[in-house]
Amino acid sequence: MAVSPDFQRQGVGSELLRFALRQAEVKDRTLFVLGEPGYYSKFGFERCKLPICPFDKNNAHFQSMRNAGEIKFTISYETEFKTATKPVKINSSVRTKKKRRSQK
Repeated sequence: MAVSPDFQRQGVGSELLRFALRQAEVKDRTLFVLGEPGYYSKFGFERCKLPICPFDKNNAHFQSMRNAGEIKFTISYETEFKTATKPVKINSSVRTKKKRRSQK
């Protein structure tokens, strides 16, 4: 979850999280967040020991809600959050030469 800096410190993030936590799809499920413990603890998240989060040293910011810690699984980011590769820059002079040749 992220809130634009222009709207931070106005309760927008808190209301978004409260809304999400009320949804039937997540109401009774185990939830995990990777974020500021002081913020998420206000909503019932607690630091979790298991599973281990490879993105957070000592699980200092990895928290859960309704986590019995008995299920073993791997934590990873969804494809949408993976680092994108840099686009390949096309040399415009090469493209122009090829275009001219094809027009002859």
